[in-house]
Amino acid sequence: MTTDAQMDATWSGLSELDATARQQSMEERFARLASKAEADRFAEAESMVRAEYSLGDMPLQDFTVSRLRAWIALSRRDPAQATAAVKAYDHVFDHLPAEMAMKRASVVQTVARAQLSSDEIEALFDLIPSLVRQLPRAKQEADRSSASQARVEAARQGTAARAKKPFWKFW
Repeated sequence: MTTDAQMDATWSGLSELDATARQQSMEERFARLASKAEADRFAEAESMVRAEYSLGDMPLQDFTVSRLRAWIALSRRDPAQATAAVKAYDHVFDHLPAEMAMKRASVVQTVARAQLSSDEIEALFDLIPSLVRQLPRAKQEADRSSASQARVEAARQGTAARAKKPFWKFW
């Protein structure tokens, strides 16, 4: 990757659109990106990433939600295109400064936890497992929650059983 790559202002300009229009535009752009030759795809993805991560914190979060949803929608229509787009992003981040990669991980995990449904997170596990590995899946959370409730109830019953012993049975 070159370090003097230009930022794609048309890409970051999508942040001005409402969420629906932004996501639709992103889906179209990612489909075009996926159809390009690998070297061209990587170069274009780099200019997109640089433009995207030049946005402020709140616009970046909204942009990231739309991008993740665009990838999910694209993967439902054409998994190969979605995979190509995601791999281009991953390739770019393999060659960018660590600060940008950390910001990416932080933003993706933050918006996924706060703004995506469990079905959307499940779809992301297939697309970007390295970034969403730390996110709880709905079934895992339900299992964890029920196991936790069972432990609390068992502890409560154990305390109640100990409380019913005669006072002289201290062991």
